[in-house]
Amino acid sequence: MTDPRILFITVGDRSWASSRMRSYWPADIMPNADVVQMTGEEQYVSTEYDAYIWMKTGNLEAMRAVKAAGKVQIVEVCDPNWWFQPDTTRQLIDQCTAIVAATKPAERDILEWYGRDIPAYYIPDRLNLAHFPARRMHAHTDIPRLIWFGIAANRVALYAATAYMQRLAANGHKFSLTICDEMPKAQMYEETPFPVYHVKWRLDQENAILADHDIALLPPYPGPWGDLKSNNKKLTAWACGLPVTDGQDWTELVGLIGDWRWRQESAAAGYNELFYRYQTEHTAAQWNEIVTELMQGAEHNERSAVQIR
Repeated sequence: MTDPRILFITVGDRSWASSRMRSYWPADIMPNADVVQMTGEEQYVSTEYDAYIWMKTGNLEAMRAVKAAGKVQIVEVCDPNWWFQPDTTRQLIDQCTAIVAATKPAERDILEWYGRDIPAYYIPDRLNLAHFPARRMHAHTDIPRLIWFGIAANRVALYAATAYMQRLAANGHKFSLTICDEMPKAQMYEETPFPVYHVKWRLDQENAILADHDIALLPPYPGPWGDLKSNNKKLTAWACGLPVTDGQDWTELVGLIGDWRWRQESAAAGYNELFYRYQTEHTAAQWNEIVTELMQGAEHNERSAVQIR
């Protein structure tokens, strides 16, 4: 059986981590898949595909047309849009064959909220390792370099690690912190007992910037939204050869700051997990399996309906 033809419909370009990891990178290695960027204003998508994957976007009229054509249609959930746009989200899911979530907590949350019987699947964020040719080679350094990266709105997560960074400095540990996002001119801290640098994030420089540091400092996003978030920043840091800390474990922080071998061992363990569990090839295989399963289920239901009639 040939692989089904799949269209990924996403609101972001490749600079969006979720769009890159969940749409563009899988489609890059799937001869049977394409990606279209849709702002939400378009009213039409071609119905020539077997399956349509809506990622962080949706258009009710277009989705109704796809449903009327009898095609598999899936809504992908990363951020909890159903919290903030419940009526719109419910209308969109009503047009769909299934839900795919980026995390198990998000899958549980949306199913509990939706309250209707619908197939649901979990596909984690995964990486195309070809995007990460540079990996940090760890060695002794007098001033280890920590880095936080993401979108500026998520800097709030860093406050969870600030107290221990101040404690490190007060206890004589030398280090610096780099904040890498789209707003490098917006300083986060007015004054700190350790150097803080701001660097502009760019997709084509992401790997080089991260691999030029020693430790990724990635505290979790606070609150219930943080519980639903993907671990894709941790995966990205691992791909660049960095150990990852959430900044909440004092012993771990001291070890990573003070011992390059600790950094090397932690980074190697992370890269090994990434290599075997979180490469884009696994995502491509999952999509083909899920869509094929849903198509076969639809065909079975159609045959059963014919027999009943």
